[in-house]
Amino acid sequence: MQHAEAAEAEAEAERKRIEDECRQLADRQQGHLEQIRNSLVQRERHVAKEQAAAAVAAMVDEQAVFEKDLALAAERYAEEAAEIRQRQRHRRESAVLPREATLA
Repeated sequence: MQHAEAAEAEAEAERKRIEDECRQLADRQQGHLEQIRNSLVQRERHVAKEQAAAAVAAMVDEQAVFEKDLALAAERYAEEAAEIRQRQRHRRESAVLPREATLA
């Protein structure tokens, strides 16, 4: 009977040791999984920042192109307005000359 009790106590101690090892392994695995999750979160944040930076750069480029197009359009408008004023002045001067010639 003592032998059976000793074997049972030894088996119980072995079971507890195995349970403890399993808990320790689970804890290490959990810690490892948390590290992986944290790494993934950091990577996602990094990727999101890179994407945001790329989007901002694209918007800045678009803004620069828009401003250049706007400046060119303003320049064309100024040139066209100057041509129109010149034609109007020429028409007025041409209209005045025949009247002066007729009056003279």
